[in-house]
Amino acid sequence: MFSPEGRILAVGSEEEYVRLWDLETGQVLFRLVNAVNVKALVFSPDGNTLATACQEPIIRFWDTKTGQEKTSYRDDIGKVSLLAYSPDGTTLASWSDLQIGVQRILLLNVASGTRKAPLSPPPTANFFHSIGFSRDGQTLAVTHGKPNGVDLWNLKTRREQFVAVGPTDAKIDDGSVGEVFFCSDGRRLAFYHEETAIRLWDLDKQKEQSSFPVANKAKFPTATLRADGKLAAIGDGRGIISLWNTETGEKVTEIQASRHHVPFAYFSPDGRTMATRDILESAVKIWDVPTLLEQSK
Repeated sequence: MFSPEGRILAVGSEEEYVRLWDLETGQVLFRLVNAVNVKALVFSPDGNTLATACQEPIIRFWDTKTGQEKTSYRDDIGKVSLLAYSPDGTTLASWSDLQIGVQRILLLNVASGTRKAPLSPPPTANFFHSIGFSRDGQTLAVTHGKPNGVDLWNLKTRREQFVAVGPTDAKIDDGSVGEVFFCSDGRRLAFYHEETAIRLWDLDKQKEQSSFPVANKAKFPTATLRADGKLAAIGDGRGIISLWNTETGEKVTEIQASRHHVPFAYFSPDGRTMATRDILESAVKIWDVPTLLEQSK
C-alpha cells in the first residue's frame, strides 16, 4: 500500500514483517517488529500513522517517521482481518471474525481509543472481502462472500442504504464480489465480481452506470482501481496483471508481474505508479503507469 503522498510503500505478507520502503531511494526505512502474519494494513490520511492487523485480536498503530509502535487496540472478541481509515482520519473501521458464520464491523475513534456500537452485517454474509469509506466519510461500503454482496452503510443512521446488485441471474455458485472502491469523484462505486465483470455504480442515481466482462484464468483473481476510476488492474493465475479502461471496457495492456501465482497490484494516490507483488515472493516491482499506457498504443 502507498502512503497518501506516494513516497512510502508498505509491504507485508503472512510470513514476513511489514517493511516500509522509501520509493525515492529504494531503501527499506523500517521493519515493524510486531507485525508478522499481516492480514491488513492502512495508512492514515496524513501519512503519519500505519495501522496493521495481524493474526491476532490486536490493531497496532505505527509512527511512519520512526518505525515505532505508537499504541495498540485489543479487540477482545475476534481476530481482525480488514481495516479502513475514514477520510478525515478520526475513525478506523475494522472487520473481526468472531466465529464461523459470525462477523462484526467495528468503528474505532482513533484519538480516544473508544468504539461505537458495532455494525451488524447481513445474516447471509459468510466472510468479507473489502471495506472502504466514501470520500465524505458518511458511507461505508462492504463486500462479502455472497453474490450481489455490496452493502452500503449510512453511518449516521447505522442502516444499510441499499445493496448494489450484480447480475440479475446470479446464483450462489456464480462467484462472490471482491474488492470495492469509491472513485475520487465521490459519485461512483466500483466493485469486481470474480466470475463476471468490473461494475461501476452511480451513487446518485443508485443504479449501475456501466460494466464490462473480464476474462480471467484465476480461481481467486485480484483487482484494484486507480483513484479516478478510469483504470482497473486485474491479476490472474498466469501471473499477469491486465490493465482495463473502465470507460470503454477495453483491455489496454498486460504485464508479466509474477512467475506462477496470482499477483496483487496497488496504484499510487496520483495514479502514476503501480506496485505489483506475488504473495509468495518477497520482491516488489514498481511500474510507471504512463509508460505502460504509451507502450500499449
